[in-house]
Amino acid sequence: MLIASAFVLAAVGELAYQRSISTLSYGIGLTEARISSAQILQWLTDAENARHGYLLTDNASYLEPINLAERELRSNKKVFDFMADIGSTFALHARQMYDLTMETLSELLHSTALVSVGDRPGGLALMSSGAGKQKNGNMTYLF
Repeated sequence: MLIASAFVLAAVGELAYQRSISTLSYGIGLTEARISSAQILQWLTDAENARHGYLLTDNASYLEPINLAERELRSNKKVFDFMADIGSTFALHARQMYDLTMETLSELLHSTALVSVGDRPGGLALMSSGAGKQKNGNMTYLF
């Protein structure tokens, strides 16, 4: 009876340990996703600010934050994938965040490309359309 009790206690202890490890891993993953999503929002914000500088001055040094945002956003899809795997509510938000992020990035790249090929009015019109601002407002809610 004593040996059986010891085995039961050991099994309960092991189960509790495994659950704790699982819970901690999940919590760490959520924290990393939150930090990464904040970084993604910062890259977009920096890129939008740089776009304004580039479109207004035609100074190519403003393109670096835009290029950085493009590289980082395209290589950080795993954050959205992780959030999509968490659960149904997170999956919906993760898909929306990814779509809005890529749309905003596309608009940033398109407007700067227009100016690069000499269509400043087209680039300024795209920037002034307000579409990116509305997308960023939606993203701030989602992030």
